[in-house]
Amino acid sequence: MNEHPVHLLVSDDLQRSRGTVFFRAWFALPFFLWLALWSVAALIAALVNWLATLARGRSPEGLHRFLAGYVRFATHAYAYVNLAAEPLPSFSGRSSYAVDVEIRPGERQNRWSVAFRGVLAIPAVLLALVLVGSGLYVASASIG
Repeated sequence: MNEHPVHLLVSDDLQRSRGTVFFRAWFALPFFLWLALWSVAALIAALVNWLATLARGRSPEGLHRFLAGYVRFATHAYAYVNLAAEPLPSFSGRSSYAVDVEIRPGERQNRWSVAFRGVLAIPAVLLALVLVGSGLYVASASIG
């Protein structure tokens, strides 16, 4: 059995300052705005990566690095806002944060399994749309 390609690394001392905990949501706002912008680019990159992996049988190195950086930055931002890490994260998505994700380089993929991932994603996407849609309905019903 192969070793897992993704590892979560925690090197924080878990000590928190009351001042930063109180204002953490405000401090995290620029990081979540950047994450929202980066998410749009990551969605497009993920689609391009899927097509490239389908054609070549392996993820292009540049796209893999970009998407790995996105996953690292999202992990850093959520770790900060959820009190898992104390220091402010950087906007770059580079390693060496108190809560980090280590992602191995891309490997050769079976093209058939890559092709069917899109088909297998359809039920998950539909379920997510139903849950988000029902949440919006409940929110709008409670407001109006």
